Parts: sequence; structure tokens; C-alpha cells
Amino acid sequence: GMILAISLLASESPIVEAEGMSQEEIRLLFEQEQRRLVIDSIQVNTGLDESVASKIYEEANQYPALSVDLLTALIFVESTYNPLAVSHAGAIGIMQIMPQTGEWLAEKLGVPFDIEMLYDPIYNIELGSYFLADLIERYDELHSALTAYNRGEKGLEDYQELHQRSHSAYSTKIIELLTENPYWNP
Repeated sequence: GMILAISLLASESPIVEAEGMSQEEIRLLFEQEQRRLVIDSIQVNTGLDESVASKIYEEANQYPALSVDLLTALIFVESTYNPLAVSHAGAIGIMQIMPQTGEWLAEKLGVPFDIEMLYDPIYNIELGSYFLADLIERYDELHSALTAYNRGEKGLEDYQELHQRSHSAYSTKIIELLTENPYWNP
């Protein structure tokens, strides 16, 4: 990610006159440019608009357990980037959140909740990112966290009991997407 950003900065950005700029000003300018490049990349790769791409970037940077790649891979598998998606089980929105889970997450985050709000991709990403980061921290293993995201924590336990492993088709698909797309990690 960083090498790509540096090479793009070197080749495509207007030359910045560093004379008279502090190290801090140069660092901030670089960070803004890197943010812009990553958000543009999310938009190009997903077809999502700038506000949603920005939300993905912000959530990936808010939680140490998350990355832009992980969120975009999960969103692709969950909804193919469709904020209006509804599953046969009743999961809603871009990150496919069950209404009951959404209500619990909103309470933990101290934000209002209404089922209709799950169709708002920015709200949905806020809840889903918090949930995924929490699962990764608690399970400390990506396959388990992803399987729990997909099946619920009870579903993960049942799956582990039945299969003697946490690797599910769902978790494997997301991890394969991550290894195919290493160019985003900030």
C-alpha cells in the first residue's frame, strides 16, 4: 500500500514545494494524498460512491483489526456492494446485519436504531465494522471471527462441533479475496 502510494505520489501529484514546510505539514499532506488514493481505489474496485468508500476507509483505520481489503472483501461476499440486499434469513444491507444484531450493536455504540436504518450503507458499515473488529479481537483468529460474523456465535460453536474446525466456505472465500487483492492495505 505504502509503496504504491509513494510511487503514485511521485508520478501523478503536482510537485509540492517542501521548502518552508515543516515535517508535520509534509506528513499531513502525504496522509491526505494517501487517503485520497485509497478512497479512489475503493470506488474504482467496488463502484461505491465517495461517501461510502470514505466510510470504509475510516472504519478500517479506526479499528486495528480491520483493513480496507478485509471490509471490501466481506462486503463483496455479503451483498456484492448492494446496500438494499436482504438475505433469505432476513439480514439487511451492505454488510448483511440481522435486525436483532443491529439493535444490539447500535446499543453498544450508543447510536439510534431502526430497522430501516440498516439500508443506509454508512450506518450499516459503522455497525458491521464494529461487530467484525470485536469478533476478531475476541476470537483472535480470522476464520473463527468471519464464521461467527456469518453464522452468529452460536452458529460458529455448532459449526466447530460438527466439523472440528472454524474454516468455513464463507471465511475461506473472504480470505481468498484478501490474498488476491493485496494492493489496498493501508
